[in-house]
Amino acid sequence: MCKTQKVSGLYMTKKTSWIDEMQNKNYWMADYFHIQKVLASKQIKLLDAINIKPTLKERQVKRITLKDWIEFLGMPKAAKECNVSEATIKAWRYGYRQPSIEKAKEIIVASEGRLDYESIFGEIKDFVEI
Repeated sequence: MCKTQKVSGLYMTKKTSWIDEMQNKNYWMADYFHIQKVLASKQIKLLDAINIKPTLKERQVKRITLKDWIEFLGMPKAAKECNVSEATIKAWRYGYRQPSIEKAKEIIVASEGRLDYESIFGEIKDFVEI
């Protein structure tokens, strides 16, 4: 990608990498969410001033594992969703084998994001001392 910049009265073309582009997008996103946080904080203070409190409370969402997801769907449906045999699903469910990285990506998509790498392979802290 190229960007045109004015340097000492001349317009120069500078090559930028995709990393630079992503950082620019991330800065924009950080600014956006910061503004949202500031605006929300002001509104919360106004509501607090007239003694209106939120009725919703933060809740802990239980992370499901691959085993839980398979049990919830049932082995035949999980096999169909993941495009593998029921024997493979059974091996994953009981921990005899783990899916490949490519298959894990497909599982994440099939689960509509309910599963992630840690819920499929286990938490990083279980493997690496932090």
